[in-house]
Amino acid sequence: MSNETIKIAYENAFNAELEKISKIRVGDIEDSIGGYLSDDLEDKARDLIASETANRFALRHPILSTIASAGIWPAVSKGNAIDQITKSMARKYPAVREMKAESEDKAYRNIIEQKNLNIESDKANQLSNTATSAGLAALPLITMLMQSKNKQKEEED
Repeated sequence: MSNETIKIAYENAFNAELEKISKIRVGDIEDSIGGYLSDDLEDKARDLIASETANRFALRHPILSTIASAGIWPAVSKGNAIDQITKSMARKYPAVREMKAESEDKAYRNIIEQKNLNIESDKANQLSNTATSAGLAALPLITMLMQSKNKQKEEED
């Protein structure tokens, strides 16, 4: 393979990766909502995806927009489009609104549970550190008592 062939293959792979990164899929919407969409809602999501893609230059032309923004513009545009589609579907369809609310509740509960576990772990570490510190602080006193006891034994002998 010549260097030119390798360069063209690399550019094609890079461009294909950019296209893949900037393409919005129904799965992205489902991830944002936190549940699976029914077939009817999937069709509605595809229509909204087509509409958002048509309205966003960075999603229509990821290669051109990557050159100007070092690759950031398509990713930001995709994230904004996913948020917009999710909000639009949540406003129009109660089932989507409920799934999103349930998903957000679950995420909130997980965050609270993780924070509580961190607090418990910190308390256990603090207790252990306190006991260790107390033991280390008592060490000179114990050494002094042992030395005085040894002196008493030596004096008695």
